[in-house]
Amino acid sequence: LSGFLWLKVPNCIEVLDDVPTSLHGANGAIDGFTHLIWGQNSRKDILQLHAQTEDYVKPIVGVMLVFPNWLKHQVLPFFGEGERRSIAMNWNVRDSDQELMKHLSVREKENYAKAKKVEEEASS
Repeated sequence: LSGFLWLKVPNCIEVLDDVPTSLHGANGAIDGFTHLIWGQNSRKDILQLHAQTEDYVKPIVGVMLVFPNWLKHQVLPFFGEGERRSIAMNWNVRDSDQELMKHLSVREKENYAKAKKVEEEASS
């Protein structure tokens, strides 16, 4: 997983709408927002009612955004006064042995048990 926490947001971003009503031109409606992209689309896709494949998230102090590490993202620049400060993070998530066993075949379970035994013998 990846994510970030917003620590400080300048007033020029705080006053923007949470959901911009228009993204035409360089109107500043999403300055300093985080852009999340999870697919491709074109004008043809939109006309054929394909699902949305991107979103803009307004930074809000104290809010933490967590997402899968494969999700493409970028922060859009802002040109107003003040400072936009955040902290980024990444996590490695491991399932417990019990959770792993739920999804393994009999052969995979046997191989997993053998590997665990070898690992335990090597550490003792």
